[in-house]
Amino acid sequence: MRHEYVDGFLIAKAGESVNHNRIVRNLFRFFEPYLDESPLELFGLSLKLKVGETIFYYPDVMVVRENSQRADAYLCTKPVLVAEVLSPATETRDLHEKLNAYTRNKSLKEYLIISQDRVSVHHYYRPRKDYWLVRCLTDLTQECDLLLNGLRLPLAKIYHRVIFPPSLTAPTEKQNTIP
Repeated sequence: MRHEYVDGFLIAKAGESVNHNRIVRNLFRFFEPYLDESPLELFGLSLKLKVGETIFYYPDVMVVRENSQRADAYLCTKPVLVAEVLSPATETRDLHEKLNAYTRNKSLKEYLIISQDRVSVHHYYRPRKDYWLVRCLTDLTQECDLLLNGLRLPLAKIYHRVIFPPSLTAPTEKQNTIP
């Protein structure tokens, strides 16, 4: 079990689901060819990100500049992109606490928050150093226009092989039957 460290407290992170792993794998598959010959490097799951003097997280996916990586083999401080896959246990922290912490990081240009239960990607990006914008994508035909090397990340690639749970509000066959 992994733990994140926030202001003196260890916060346990539960194991990730199959869908969570599929999304992380899909992101790695998408980014790897574009970053292979660049000064950027792709990390995930087990590399710590320091976002404050006493705050450390383990992002699902992180892109960093090679020359910004510290000598500490287990720690990163200057990512350019971070992606988190939501889970019931982490959703509130990812959408509030981590969003606040990540957007204070001067090197970070983009933060992707990805749902594993439905097609939903929140793309926070910093077009200039003094403000952030957000784009919400909810259709598999959409693409996320990244600042990172001008890449266009199709939602269909993010959600390749992901199996969504049945909708709680979807009508049942019996409800659709006319008497």
